[in-house]
Amino acid sequence: MSNAFAFRHAPLKALCLLSTVATLLVKLPGWMVLLAFPSARQKHSWSFKRALLVTIFQHISPALNKVGPIKASPDFQSITKSKVATGVWCEPKPELITGRVKTWAEAAKVQTIRVPGYWYGSPQSQIATGARAHSDEKVFYHFHAGAYIMETAHPQGISTPVITGLLEKTKTVNRLFSLEYRLSSSAPFPTANPFPAALIDAVTGYNYLISEVGFEPKNIILVADSAGGHLALSFLRYLVDTSVLPVPGAFIGLSPLCDITSSHLANHDSSLVSGTDVVGRLDKGLLEWAWKSFAGPLLDDPNDGPTKNPYLSPASISPDIESTISFKGFPETFLVSGGAERIRDAVRTLKQRLVRDLGEEKVTGYEAPDGVHDFLALTWHEPERTEVLDLLSSWVDRNH
Repeated sequence: MSNAFAFRHAPLKALCLLSTVATLLVKLPGWMVLLAFPSARQKHSWSFKRALLVTIFQHISPALNKVGPIKASPDFQSITKSKVATGVWCEPKPELITGRVKTWAEAAKVQTIRVPGYWYGSPQSQIATGARAHSDEKVFYHFHAGAYIMETAHPQGISTPVITGLLEKTKTVNRLFSLEYRLSSSAPFPTANPFPAALIDAVTGYNYLISEVGFEPKNIILVADSAGGHLALSFLRYLVDTSVLPVPGAFIGLSPLCDITSSHLANHDSSLVSGTDVVGRLDKGLLEWAWKSFAGPLLDDPNDGPTKNPYLSPASISPDIESTISFKGFPETFLVSGGAERIRDAVRTLKQRLVRDLGEEKVTGYEAPDGVHDFLALTWHEPERTEVLDLLSSWVDRNH
């Protein structure tokens, strides 16, 4: 375990943050001088503003990941009030969990529980956010980012710009429901909520939209960014494998995490070693801890571990997965990624497999050449952010 995690809830949190800020202030003038020259920027095509902001992100991210959240974040245990979104509870339905996922849940001591979610409405909507679905009404169903160990569906969360951006741009969808799924942890903190906890929660939230609110599955558009994208892929696989509920009408994956084995390091000039991403210099120990916390008992399982399990690493180029995985039955998909992000290669592999199994007409992909990880969540990442929101809204309004 990295010493980084010793700080997450320690009295030294404030000291660590102050030290990081002080170092930032010392280095900032030098960065500003250096990055004034395009040849010194992470990518020569980047503007001075983007190069500086990415540099600052890369500097402060390791410190923030050492100390943990600066303030308490909403989680699945309660609903936190907001002027922007309305929280509701989704009641569990254990009979919807079956097959291998049920077996994995029993091994991980994960139960089906009630979880909250937050309703968001578009600026022009006159529909009450939690109201019964209108005839043939469409809705976004959203899973947030955060590596399965942090962040929230509440408006405090990092993914909120994704939510508000889609609702502002899309004309035919007026509501979005973001699920507050369980987050994982492991030693030196209490072990909690390993896989398939979040997947079970995703089924609970989906059943709420169908059974309680009355949306038809064909009118539900799954939207997910970063780790939320990973959750979306495992959720869709579960629906296809078990048929406990119909698959949603469409899927939008925004920088979806899709290979926790790092198998793409085998590629020449692998994007995993890129220094151009906002997460390019995150503490390696944190990522290892995140995947350990998430995978739980399956981490070292010889039969269902990450190198063999399509639920855990659907884009892995491990021979055990590559030779057997299928995406047949998945809905029409739009994948967004950035040419400057660390998981670029894995998302490319994911797209190739989706096209192979669904056909080119059902898979749309957009890779912003200068885009970093999950750039729709970064309001300063222009013009790419607005360009992609326009593409997504047109795709949704035209096809779904």
